[in-house]
Amino acid sequence: MKRLSSLSLVLLFLCSCSSFRTGSTDAYVIRYVDLPRVYAFAVKHDGGGAPKEGETRQDDVNKSRLLGKIKTAISNVARRHNADFILNTGDAVLYSRSSYDITDDVIREYKKLADISSPDAK
Repeated sequence: MKRLSSLSLVLLFLCSCSSFRTGSTDAYVIRYVDLPRVYAFAVKHDGGGAPKEGETRQDDVNKSRLLGKIKTAISNVARRHNADFILNTGDAVLYSRSSYDITDDVIREYKKLADISSPDAK
């Protein structure tokens, strides 16, 4: 039921967007990313395993740093695509052309950011 109401809100939003009206000069750029896939890549890339149930404070700090890098990577890719909105594929995106999927771009950007901030790069 919650999924259905989320879908309804997304559809209402999309229908009300001026980019979906004919003759409109305003256009929104909407892209999507498979966030669980990006997170799995980031965990594997940074040499960590899947988070355990009894996480320590250090694990929380590492997770926050990891999520911060992912957010930066998404922001950088969104700017390059001139995106107004980035959606997560799990949040009621029922269909989209694969050309709108920026997941691979985000993973490449994350890898670039991680390589720049690694101690070996300094």
